[in-house]
Amino acid sequence: LLLDAVEPALVQTIVTRGADGHASAQILSRNPAGGEADAWTVHVAANLIRSGASAAVDAAEPIASAQARCTELSSRDELYAWFSARGITYGERFSCLEQLWRGDREAIATLRWPESLSAETGRYHLHPAILDSCLQAVVAALPAIAPDRTYVPVNIAQVVTHAGGAIRWAHARLQPIDAA
Repeated sequence: LLLDAVEPALVQTIVTRGADGHASAQILSRNPAGGEADAWTVHVAANLIRSGASAAVDAAEPIASAQARCTELSSRDELYAWFSARGITYGERFSCLEQLWRGDREAIATLRWPESLSAETGRYHLHPAILDSCLQAVVAALPAIAPDRTYVPVNIAQVVTHAGGAIRWAHARLQPIDAA
């Protein structure tokens, strides 16, 4: 999904509530100009579980434990230069990573969002721009085996949110497909 000022796209998120704290979510887009491109395209589909609704949701790992494994520090400027070199450009609202520490198939990041986003965050359990920034941490956790390639997450086994303080964290740990 590319968002730019030249060719606007209609984007919608659909969350369907189910039983027992479960729900499904989709993120879709369509070209507002119509024609063949008038159909909605599904970019993300997910099953959601309310915290406490399943024993499969793990307790949060202490931040210090993850930081001990992730020792390669990158600044905000370094992170977005890395994405830009791969053809991925984020606007202000979607550039929420502040710092990121990389480890072996793992990354932990601090998040900061602009004032323009702060007024909207109360309307969401997890604002789409913040979720996207968390996914940026997932991409940063990829091994540097093919630095000239761009990756897009296609399967997420689990997303857990916790109420937090002034500093927001994203922690991504990659697992082989057969382990998920």
